[in-house]
Amino acid sequence: MGKLQFLVIIILVSSILISSISCALFKLKPTIELVLSIHAYSKAKILPYTLSSIENQDYPKNRTRVTIYLDLYPDVLEANFNRQDPRYERNWLTLKILKTWIRVNQPFYHDISVNYNYLDPLDEPLVDLDEYWNPNRFNKIIKLKTIAFSQARLDWADYLLLMDSDVALVNEETLSHLVDSEKSLIAPMLYSLGTYSNYWAGMNEKGYYLRTNDYMPILDRTKLGIFQVPMIHSCILIDMRISASHQLTFNATHLNNCPYDDIIAFALSAKSQNLSMYIDNQEIWGYLMPSVESMDLNRFDQELIDLQLEATIEGAFFPLSKELIHLVDTPIKDKLGVDQVYIINLERRPERKESMAKRMNILGIDATFWKAVDGKLINEEFLKEKGIKFLPNYEDPYHKRPMTYGEIGCFLSHYNVWLDMISNNYSMVVILEDDVRFERSFRPRFNLLLEAIKTYEKSFGPADLIYLGRKIQTDESESRTAINGLILPNYSYWTIGYVLTKLGAQRLIDSKPLEKLLPIDEYLPIMFDKHPNSDWSKYYPNRNLRALSASPLLISPTHYVGDEQYISDTEDSKQIIDAAFHPKNHHQEL
Repeated sequence: MGKLQFLVIIILVSSILISSISCALFKLKPTIELVLSIHAYSKAKILPYTLSSIENQDYPKNRTRVTIYLDLYPDVLEANFNRQDPRYERNWLTLKILKTWIRVNQPFYHDISVNYNYLDPLDEPLVDLDEYWNPNRFNKIIKLKTIAFSQARLDWADYLLLMDSDVALVNEETLSHLVDSEKSLIAPMLYSLGTYSNYWAGMNEKGYYLRTNDYMPILDRTKLGIFQVPMIHSCILIDMRISASHQLTFNATHLNNCPYDDIIAFALSAKSQNLSMYIDNQEIWGYLMPSVESMDLNRFDQELIDLQLEATIEGAFFPLSKELIHLVDTPIKDKLGVDQVYIINLERRPERKESMAKRMNILGIDATFWKAVDGKLINEEFLKEKGIKFLPNYEDPYHKRPMTYGEIGCFLSHYNVWLDMISNNYSMVVILEDDVRFERSFRPRFNLLLEAIKTYEKSFGPADLIYLGRKIQTDESESRTAINGLILPNYSYWTIGYVLTKLGAQRLIDSKPLEKLLPIDEYLPIMFDKHPNSDWSKYYPNRNLRALSASPLLISPTHYVGDEQYISDTEDSKQIIDAAFHPKNHHQEL
């Protein structure tokens, strides 16, 4: 054999070996056909987040084919429509969002295609729920999903992902994780408002929802894992490589005794093929808009706000591509109709400040972050310098201990806000702490609360303090006012949020609480004369604070004692050591 021939053989063998090693190291990911169906107008506000969450996935885009189905009014396509009709206006916005996203992302995906379903001007009216969920709508959904199945087979897709256009994935590893799970039918558990999600934990013989004890532990994530369930929907990954997937259907007419519902038909057809469905709650994967209860567009908008706020509690934020930012409504910030909104925040809790700043952006609130007094930096010298003395014989009613430095810092933080309010001559302010969960429809309900306060004051005189959130500490019934939305509070804890008037701030300061200090949770009920401990109350003879409370409450804490993310900077700090006031003190740091 000549040297040249030998060299050629060596090169060929080397090429084969290198190729084999490369294939092993760089094994191609399975292909995914991602199908997104977009309603004509109801998804316009969440669509930028849905598309951005798809774009953010770390799954290889060159292994992903995106197919989009959009309901479209022809007049919108021709830019000749009645802009006073919200259906057309939002359909136009939906189309603009979609075109912008496709233009940016088309080069990166294996393919992005759009299929228009042209509507008659009378199609998709703004109607009630009973009219919305009618046989025609189910027919349309079933037809679309059936076409998606057929197209995925024609494209030889390894997986089909059926995703609703009101889903926002906040974890960029969602698709990769689902594929790696190697389940035939699997969905990432999606949070929504209340206890709604994208799975059922029980189904009766007829295919309808069945309440079981298995649902909440999965939703609350007190149990983590991948769980077999009878129903998944809204974001389903289907393994198209298994032969049984060819027998799956969304059409109830193909099954015996099946309700005419696409997701029920799909679940029952999977069961008939011995294919198990799974829900994965191992991570916070994403969020899902609540089920449609009416075609009220204002309600859709409010629910999106509420859902974004809820996501921030878990440290999750809806992704938004920079190319779509200009197509998202950004609320014009204001001060909620009061003179100032304070948010008390410790400098060493920047993550809380960031989360609250996000919530303020979502709600459109122009708030001022107020530097809290850090209990960890308080010492005996600080207390003497400020002239702070403690209420004689104070002992925490539950833990039987003196005040902590964290409680001192908390009181001083609020006290300093009261001083600032008076120095700026503010008539009314809102004071919030940095661990606040805003209840649903917060802004509309807060506006109603302000109106209720005005009505109350016309009949009963000025109010000083109005709780937005509190923890009731007594079983005694509370007196309702004659004004809807307001109640007269009994002994209550928490200063997570309240409205305060200038007169209220002055009364709280005039009682000189720093000369007989106790926790602010005890001080406020003493000042509106609802504290059960008369021995403490007697140190404050002018108990003239006029307190009210929102009812129902408008805010609550982000986390409670026992929650994994619960942190208390008041409880988890050193206790004061003052022999004069606490001769029996022998407690250690909590």
